Amino acid sequence: MTPEDLLAYCAAVAANPSYTKRFKADLKRSPGVRIPITRDVTLWNQAVEIGRELIWLHSFGERFVDEEAGRPRQKPRLSKNRPIVLVDIPDTSERMPGVISYEVESEAVRVGDGIVAPVPVNVWEYKVSGRRIVEKWFAYRKKNPVGLRTSPLDCLNAECWSADMTTQLLDLLNVLGRCVELEPSQASLLDGILDGHLITVDDLTSAGVLPVPDNFRKALKRKAGVSLWDAEEM
Repeated sequence: MTPEDLLAYCAAVAANPSYTKRFKADLKRSPGVRIPITRDVTLWNQAVEIGRELIWLHSFGERFVDEEAGRPRQKPRLSKNRPIVLVDIPDTSERMPGVISYEVESEAVRVGDGIVAPVPVNVWEYKVSGRRIVEKWFAYRKKNPVGLRTSPLDCLNAECWSADMTTQLLDLLNVLGRCVELEPSQASLLDGILDGHLITVDDLTSAGVLPVPDNFRKALKRKAGVSLWDAEEM
């Protein structure tokens, strides 16, 4: 097992609505993510593979790249029914979008006077911490964007919608669409893990994994001359 395997496993198990729904009461009573660890090697391997794809999606194709596994180093795209721009989003300052909305029947996202479709309702409703991701993304790019104003630099915002913003929106919708496609597999995986045998705290204590040594609880110090961008690719 590698650190990357463990990270992927955690993502597959916890980064999905079924985990939040199942443990909603526990998460409210005692905040903090707790990961059930399976003893089943087959389930472990399934979780690692799903998690690698999920992190590849979350990083927009920059991590866990594997051409043979269908994870190329590029922005992820849906295999079918990809969202496209049906009506161009205006690129003038006068018509800079200030509102985004969704039409259920046509599965269309309206960005100002522009239209992007098809966008399934579960993609539009995709939430993290109770906030719709598409709406939150737009809120920082719209006319009169949200955000703190702590310096004059915070008042410097885009005056018109750009082609790059449209590309970013399509990138986001494709990623969310693929995350939604993984949810049934993640739900089934979680059921299988919880119905089977789990590694317990006593098991980890007997193996010497727990308790965690004090020196491992401290934040890592940044090595001199090493940049974040120098880190080895996962």
